[in-house]
Amino acid sequence: MTDPRHAFGQQGEHDAADYAMKHGYTLIRRNYRSPYGEIDLILRSPEGELVFTEVKSRTSVYFGYPESAVDARKRRHIIRSAYHYLQTNYPDDEEVPWRVDIIAIVYAPDRKTIRDLKWYENVTASD
Repeated sequence: MTDPRHAFGQQGEHDAADYAMKHGYTLIRRNYRSPYGEIDLILRSPEGELVFTEVKSRTSVYFGYPESAVDARKRRHIIRSAYHYLQTNYPDDEEVPWRVDIIAIVYAPDRKTIRDLKWYENVTASD
């Protein structure tokens, strides 16, 4: 049996990927695992930049907005995972433009209808 929280997280990643592709992004990879953690989505922007994306989903903002769950520690893990991906996939010191983004989704209680979606670009600054 699938954990409902995991399934909900996957739904958020799916909806975020769909949203990105509708805005001209290309999906490169989902759920990239490195020794430092996981990156939910790796996208390529219309301008050619690699976008390492953390997706956070909630059905309520009672305990805070989804993006608030991506603290400085989590961003460091994403950045280290991004470096790992770049070193693994571009080993010839090829200069590849990249950034880290967050896509935050708030769903209606039915867990299907998106009430709010916010996309935060280049979130590598620390708290």
